[in-house]
Amino acid sequence: MASDIHTLSDSLLWNRFLEGDSSAYSQIYNRTVQDLFRFGLLYTSDKELIKDCIHDVFVKIHMNRAKLAPTDNIAAYLTVALKNTLFNALKKTTDSLSFDEIGEREETPPLRKLYILIMNRKNKFRQPYIL
Repeated sequence: MASDIHTLSDSLLWNRFLEGDSSAYSQIYNRTVQDLFRFGLLYTSDKELIKDCIHDVFVKIHMNRAKLAPTDNIAAYLTVALKNTLFNALKKTTDSLSFDEIGEREETPPLRKLYILIMNRKNKFRQPYIL
């Protein structure tokens, strides 16, 4: 049965993972890790932070698989999870940055600059910007 795991649809693969199939978990990782890493680069140039956040996402889904809902799009599910994990990690490091400090950092990706600007606004003013 493990030989056909490479050809399973997202829905079937995810269901196997939810049932505790470790080969399904490995296949999910192998199918998505490179795309998740590239997605992380949209928010930060810190490659180690991206790797840590991807690791955190996979640990969290493994530990909470009994509570997870079915999905037919694993990549979208994990991308949202990574985005939230990255935002939480970036928020910890950007709470004290000013607009001028953000502008001076050329290595900061544009999406991260936008996120920092939004998150530094007062809560009632930033709500419309958070998707």
